[in-house]
Amino acid sequence: MFSFWTGRRFCNKIANHLGVRPALYSSALLECGTTWYHLKVLKQSGMSPEEAASKLMPTFVRGLAALHQKFGDQPEILAAHRKIEEWVAEAPDAPL
Repeated sequence: MFSFWTGRRFCNKIANHLGVRPALYSSALLECGTTWYHLKVLKQSGMSPEEAASKLMPTFVRGLAALHQKFGDQPEILAAHRKIEEWVAEAPDAPL
């Protein structure tokens, strides 16, 4: 049975791990075509929120750039950019 709630809850856990608002994280991923179903599949594969955050970081960065282009310098978008910079500083070998 399909339940997108599993993917949504997993998305929220990833966003919380990164320190960004879940709605912004989800919207940024959707800008690049990543849906809650894709996140459900990652969770069912046994991936942790930390591993998923690392794997999805390039997608999140592209999606956030698209949102920034659409909506400009919004406080939430700028705060998410700062969180990405912090994340990269903590994990310099992480994919971007």
